[in-house]
This record gives sequence, C-alpha cells and structure tokens, in this order.
Amino acid sequence: MTGKRRGLRVLHVSPPLPPYNIVASSKLDAKLLKQVRQAFLALDIKNPEHKKVIQALDEEYDGFAPAR
Repeated sequence: MTGKRRGLRVLHVSPPLPPYNIVASSKLDAKLLKQVRQAFLALDIKNPEHKKVIQALDEEYDGFAPAR
C-alpha cells in the first residue's frame, strides 16, 4: 500500500479470479446443458487442439472448472 494510511487494513486477499464465466439459461434443455458442461470440463491443455479452445478467451487460461 502506498501513500497515507486511512484507517483501513486488508484482512484477506483472494487469488486472482478469471474475468469470464460461462453460464447457461435455465431454459436450456438439461441434457444439452450436461453435454456442453462435460465438453468444457473434458478439455485438456496438453492437447494442442484443446489448448486453442481454452486459450481463445485468454492466453493464460489452462482449463475450465465447475462453479455454482
């Protein structure tokens, strides 16, 4: 922290979070949603073709993770 202290202190800093979240409409067919989700989670950064897909959003990305 630079400059004058202003009576605030940092209690916790979270790790950097990706700026992109992929979400689906609640109207999407459950079977299709499951297939799309599985496709994203199955991408492997070690596979050159998969790497292109993963890093299409950001070159620093190394995969996708489920979230709620």
